[in-house]
Parts: sequence; structure tokens; C-alpha cells
Amino acid sequence: MQPNHADHSRTTDRKDLQSPEERLRDLVEDLDAIVWEAEAPEDALGASGALRFSFVSGRAESILGYPVGRWLGEQGLWPSVVHPDDRARVERTYSTVLLEGRYGGIEYRVVAADGRTVWIRDRVHAVRSAGTGRFRLHGVMMDISDRVEAESALKRGEERYRAFVEQSTEGIWCYEADQPMPVDFTEDEQIDYFYAHGRLTDCNAVFAQMYGFDEPEDVIGARVGDLLPRSDPRNEEYLRAFVRAGYRLSDVESHEVDRAGGSKYFLNNLVGIVEDGRLVRAWGTQRNVTQSKQAEEEIRRQTVFFRELFNSAPNAILIVDMNDRIVDANRGFERTFQYSAEEVRGRQVNDFIVPPDLAVEASDLSRQALRGDIVRKESVRKRRDGSLLTVSILSYPIMVDGRLEAIYAIYSDITERTRVNAALREVAVGVSAGTGEAFFQTLARQLTRALDADYAVIARFATGSEDRIRSLAVCRRGEILENIEYDLVGTPCEGAAHGALCYYANDVQRLFPRDEMLRTMSVESYMGVPLFDSTGRAFGLMAVLHGRPLSNESLARSMLQIFGMRVAAELERTQAEEALRRSEEQLRHSQKMEAVGRLAGGIAHDFNNLLTAISGYSELILIRMPASDPLRRQVEEIRKAGERAASLTRQLLAFSRKQVLQPRVLDLNAVVIEMDKMLRRLIGEDVLLSTILQDGLGRVKADPSQLEQVIVNLAVNARDAMPRGGRLVIQTANIHSRDVQPAEVPELRPGEYVMLAISDNGVGMEPDVLGRMFEPFFTTKEKGKGTGLGLSTVYGIVRQSDGYISVSSAPGLGTTFKIYLPYVAEAADVPAGGGTEVQRTRGTETILLVEDEDVVRRMTREILEGEGYKVLEAADGQEALLICEKYEGPIQLLLTDVVMPGLNGHELAEALSESRPGIPVLYMSGHTGDTIIGKGARIRRSAFLQKPFVPHALAHHVRQLLDDH
Repeated sequence: MQPNHADHSRTTDRKDLQSPEERLRDLVEDLDAIVWEAEAPEDALGASGALRFSFVSGRAESILGYPVGRWLGEQGLWPSVVHPDDRARVERTYSTVLLEGRYGGIEYRVVAADGRTVWIRDRVHAVRSAGTGRFRLHGVMMDISDRVEAESALKRGEERYRAFVEQSTEGIWCYEADQPMPVDFTEDEQIDYFYAHGRLTDCNAVFAQMYGFDEPEDVIGARVGDLLPRSDPRNEEYLRAFVRAGYRLSDVESHEVDRAGGSKYFLNNLVGIVEDGRLVRAWGTQRNVTQSKQAEEEIRRQTVFFRELFNSAPNAILIVDMNDRIVDANRGFERTFQYSAEEVRGRQVNDFIVPPDLAVEASDLSRQALRGDIVRKESVRKRRDGSLLTVSILSYPIMVDGRLEAIYAIYSDITERTRVNAALREVAVGVSAGTGEAFFQTLARQLTRALDADYAVIARFATGSEDRIRSLAVCRRGEILENIEYDLVGTPCEGAAHGALCYYANDVQRLFPRDEMLRTMSVESYMGVPLFDSTGRAFGLMAVLHGRPLSNESLARSMLQIFGMRVAAELERTQAEEALRRSEEQLRHSQKMEAVGRLAGGIAHDFNNLLTAISGYSELILIRMPASDPLRRQVEEIRKAGERAASLTRQLLAFSRKQVLQPRVLDLNAVVIEMDKMLRRLIGEDVLLSTILQDGLGRVKADPSQLEQVIVNLAVNARDAMPRGGRLVIQTANIHSRDVQPAEVPELRPGEYVMLAISDNGVGMEPDVLGRMFEPFFTTKEKGKGTGLGLSTVYGIVRQSDGYISVSSAPGLGTTFKIYLPYVAEAADVPAGGGTEVQRTRGTETILLVEDEDVVRRMTREILEGEGYKVLEAADGQEALLICEKYEGPIQLLLTDVVMPGLNGHELAEALSESRPGIPVLYMSGHTGDTIIGKGARIRRSAFLQKPFVPHALAHHVRQLLDDH
């Protein structure tokens, strides 16, 4: 139905008479919108082109320029006026509303009759007709062009703003307070408010990256204090300046921190937004000037550093320009030449420090320097007071971009060095040809003359002590005195000897009141330097002493230090020669002892065969001789003499290291403690026995009885060396070979040892006695008080136990023996308990007896046959093999000598073990040792009988071996 426009002009009275439909139509026409109604054909549901408008309000023409008649009469009008880019979207929306029967809204563009593009907001819904069941669409179209244009403008503005912010190379930020801040707050209140309530609300990516963040979102929300620490007073001053300037600052520096806590410097422009008397927000931009600031700081620091370096240099330094005029002078120049830097700036150096007679030389040097040459020269220059200095001159060009800009001149005062060098050359010439004692004496004499000293001393540590010193040369004003030895404690030499340069310019007697020698020598000043060996260990000193305060300290210091190295090298050389001489003497002594030992062992072996016969036959005779026989006493004397001779051969065997040992793993402390009471009875009441036993002492492997014999022999020797009483000390300690001086035990193998030291404070020994003390039959005791085999026995036992022995002694200073036994990582053996003696039984077994000594073989056969055994007798190994081959009966035991011509006892036992496996073997010998015991161990069923032996011992060993097997 078409609206009646004439009705719109009727009066209010007429409207009051209208029907509700008429009033509704008027209301629709008054709306600033296009109200419309359309039907969709049944066969074209959802297609906007098929819509047939049944009503369109009059606003359609005023908004879009198309008359209402066209809307109602032209079915294809509507699709044609919709903007082509929006047409498909509009059709989809209408189709959806028709299909689903619901409300829908869409904004799209329409091309007005005059060609304008009008933005329409269309609100549409579908209604089903009750009569026909077909859909109708009701809609309201509103012109929203103004709003869209405003939004577009705003968007364009925002895009321009965001483009500016994001494209900016500077950081852009906005800070806001939780609540706007009244600007009438005091300055302090405002600063507190900033830190309490200010937070970052906007920023660009450049700003975020300045603080080490990837995106703005990572830093937005940060408080003022997070980025602008209040702990830095510069930041608080920055905010105060912002307040004082009325919330507007330009090119102001701030000092901030990034997310890692690193310092950052920014140059800022900022403005605050004030509304209604309150600061709402602050906008700002900032440039990162950290690198330039750091560069400035580094330049400033380096300028200060090099200025300080320039001024603190001990040498005199000048900077001279290309006109040969002084630009600057350091404090070293002021000290050396007595002119201030202000006095010399702008002057030519040759005008005031060059002596007249060296003017030509100085001019030549200046010309060379100004050409860019490096100049080195030793010459003489004068001070302000006219005194002359010997100086070393070094000048070199200062180049800037390849161009010579200035000269750097260094003057080193070498006056004292020149004087020292002259004195050193004089002393060096004086001692150049000397060595050893002659060198030490000549140097001491030269030192007193060159340093005008009253005394010069060269000394080394006394033997075995670092608390005593023994002089190598003492000179008193050119006169060589007798060498002395004295204690270091409480003397100025104590510090010098133990590694420090000691200098006392005056009053040295008061500083060391206990040093009697200083008073005796009337010494006032002292300088001493340590002497170091090649390992860096202090081992002596060199000193000069004056009867007045020391005036030329630097010369004395230089001379002592330089010649101290020469003295140390010479002293070490002489010690090395002395150690080599001692080593050669010890080697010769060791070779002699080895030769004597072999001789003693050979003698003992042969003698033991004879003693076997003497002891054996005398024992047999006594067994068979009635007690009343008048010859019995003489036979007993023969037996006793044999026993004494056997004891003598045992000592010889101990010295020659040919005795049989029964080693066990021992706790040496336990051995010493066990012997304590016996030793105290042995040495007497006038000798004080002390033991110093180390806790946690390592174990050793040795024969305990032989070790006890060593301790007893050394204790007896010590007692005899203290006829008026004294002190005997027994000490144990764990020690490593590196802690033992090579000269003390040259042959000591590397490794860990347990040391047993036995010391006395007796009469001591002369050097010639020390060299022979271990020789057999050598003794210093009077006739009848010693055989001379005690120390020989000690030496043999220690060496046979794979140990070493050293001795230090001097007349009046006592003697110390040190025994080094190899450490073993085993638990100590528990001694087997003694059992009751078993009654010996006679035998019936067959024994193969092999002995090359006829008298011993006959006696042994007689003893065995007397015990009931059957004896097969052979004089050597070959004969024994033939007997075994012919004898068809069993042989229960092989009794054989070890050392025989042809096959020895071990070789014979090996050979027999093939034809008669498992046969027990009893070895016998008067010449036993490691080789005999070691080889015998290859036969598991074996035992050993030491010659000389007596019948019951032979019978016991035979019976025990047979019974055990």
C-alpha cells in the first residue's frame, strides 16, 4: 500500500481522529530510516533479486534518491543499488534470515541515485504469513555513513599514530598514575607519588628492546622504580627537574636499568598532561645513549688512568711538541730535576737541564727525535741546584693518523746504578779467578773494601741444623779471621738465613739484645741476604756489618743480592763436590764391605763344616762317655769351644748377609716397647733412655730376633760411648726417600720407609773411625772388651732385611744411627704360641745322605744310624742319582748339603722329584742366604738345617720332616 503524503500535513486535531494504523504509518514516515517490507517468491527463497517490496517508507527517496515508486514497481532495483563488493554478502545474510526465520543485521554499502556511496545498517527479520505460509521480510535501513566515516578517520589517525610510534627509531612511552596526581602536591610528595603510583601504560617495540624485552607487552605495567631506580640520586634529580619545569623537559639524561640489571643511559623528551589540576599521564621519547655515555666514561677513565700513570711513573717524562717546546712534565720530572711542571711548560728542554759542555750533543739528539727517530742515549744532565745526574735517555715519536705530533722523552736516573756497576765490576774482577774457600775469603775481603764495612760474613747452615750457622769466610776490614759456628736464634742473621733480606740501618744492638757477638764486634748497622740453592731452599747467608749507621743502602743491597747468587752457586758446587767425594768414598767402602762379606761368608762356610764335625763328634763322645770318665771334662771344653766358634761364624754370616732369617710383618713400635725393660737393665741407671714412637707407624718385614739383636748392639755401643752417663734416644718415624738427604744414604731406593733412629750424646767418633766402623774385627775398645763384630752384625742384618743404615757423629757431639726399613702394606703377623717339646722317637726309614765333606758325611751317617735309620751315602749329586737309580726300595728322605761340586742340593732335589715324586728334602749348609732359601722353597716338602749342628738337632729335624709328611 502506498503512503499518502497529503495526510502528513494535517493538523493535530486531524491526527487525533486517525486510526491506530494511520498513526503508526505517520510514525514510520517520521523515522530517520527506511522502513520496508518485502515478500520472497516461493520458488526463489533467499535470493535478494527475487524480493518484491510491498512497503517502503518515504525516507528511501531522501536518503538514497530513489522514489518509492521505483522500489515498489521495479523488482530488480534493489540488487542493482547494492554495492557490487557487498552484494553476495547481503544475499547470504537475507537467505540465512529467511531460511532460519530469525533476526539478522548487516552493514553494507548502497550506491545512491546521485552516485554517492551510502553506508546502510539493515536490521531485518523473517515473518511467515498465517494465510499463505510464505515468508515476508521486515527491515529497517539506517544511514550510518557519518559514523563509518568518523570511525574510518579515527582508524586512519590511529594507523598514522601507530605507524609513527612503531617506525620511530626512538623509544616512545606513556606513564600514568593509578589515580591522577594533584599538581599542588609539594615536590617531595610528587616524587614519592611517581614512585608509588606511576606505571607504564603504553610503549613501542623500540622502547621495550631498550630494556631487553622482546615485545611491548613484556614491559607494559612496569613501575617507575623498576626502570628508574630511586637508589641512584641522578634519577630522583631527573624527576625533580620534570616537576620544576612544569612537567615538560627536553634532552634530559636519565640513568636506568634493563631487565638484567645492566646500566642504561637515555636522553629524554617528555611532557605531562594536566587536566583539572591533576597530572593524568606523561608522554615521552628517549634515545639510547648508553654506548656513547660509556665511551665518554671510558675516555674519561682512560684519561685519568693515563694521567695517573704518567704522573706516577718513577722516571722523568716530558712531552715535547714539534717546536721542541715542553707540553707537559710528570711528577717524576719534578722529583728528578727539581722543576715544577708549570715552570717548564712552553720552554725548550735544552735551555735548562743540559750542561754547557753537552749542548751540541743535546741539539743533535733533539734533531733526531724531531725527525721521528727513536733515540737512546746515556748522558749527563743537571738539576736545578746544579748537581749532575747520569741519565738514560729514551725518546720516541707520538704518531696521530700517521703524522708526527709530539715527542715522548723519558729520563731514567742511573747515577746510582752506574756507581753500583762500577763497584760490582771492581769486586767481580777481584774474585773472578777464585773457587771454594779462596773465593769466599776474597769476596769477603772485597765486600769490606767496596762497602766500607767493618765486617763481611759468608756462612752456611751447620751440618744437620737450621738453627746454627757455620761461617765459610769472616773478614774484618780486609783481615780474614778464623771461621766460627754460632746459634741463629735471637740474632739478625736468623731472618737472613731463613729466606728474608734483613736490613737494620742503625741501633741493631738494641734490637737484638741477646746477640753477644754484636756487642763484641761493636756493630751499629746490619744487612744480610739469604743464599738459596737451585731448588729455592735457603741454606746460608751473606752479610755486612758496620760500626756506624749504614749510609749507602742501595749499593749494599745490590752488591749482596748480586754476589749472593754467585756465592750460592759456588757453595752448591762445593757441596756437590763434597757429596760426590763422600759418595765415592761410600761406594768404595760399600765395595770393600761387600768383598769382606764374601770372604767372611766363604770362611764361615768352610769353618762351619769343620765345626759340624767338632761339635757333632764331641756330642757323640759325651753321649757315650760315662760321667766318671776323667777325659769327660776335656771333651766338654772341646764342645764349648765349638759353640763359641759357631757363635763367631754366625756373626760373620750376619755381616756377610748369609744367615738364615725368619722374617715376619712387624710393628716396630711393639718391638721397641717389648725391649724397654731389658734395655734399661742393659744400659744401667746412669743412662736415661727415652723413646719417641710415631703414632700410626707403618709395618716392616724383618726377623724379630735379628732386629732385637740390632737394637741391643747399638744400645750397648751407645752405653760404652757414655762412660759418665748420658741420654739414649730411640725414635721411630714414617719417612719417604725424598725427605732423606742423598748424601746421607746415596743408595737409598725411592719409596716409603720406616725409620729406626738410635742416638746418644756420648763421645762421638772421629772421621777415620766412621769410615771403618762396619768392618769385621775392627774395634776401638780395649783388648778383651769386644770382638769387633757387633756393628758388622748390625750392618749385615739391616742389609739382609733389604734396609739401609746411616750414621752421623762428631767428637763430643754424640752419635746417631738411622735404619731405614721398607714399608709394607700388610697387617702385623701374630707370633705362633710355643708348644710343648715332643718326645723324639727313633726311626726305621731309609735316608739318602749327600755331603761332599767326608768328615761331616761320616759323622752324619753315624748319628742317623744310631737313631735307627737306614742310610744311603753319596759324596755328590751324580753319585746320589746313581744310587737312587739302582736302589729299588723306598727312600723316605733326602738329606743333602746345598753347596756341592757338580749338582748342588737344589738341582739334585729337582732331579729326584721326577723319579721319586713327593720325597721330602732336608737341606743343610754352613753358607746359607737368600739364594739358598729361595731355591729351596720350590720343593714344597723341605726344611733347612744350619751348620754346625749337634746330633739331637739333626735327629729332631729329620724326625719332624718325616712325621709331617
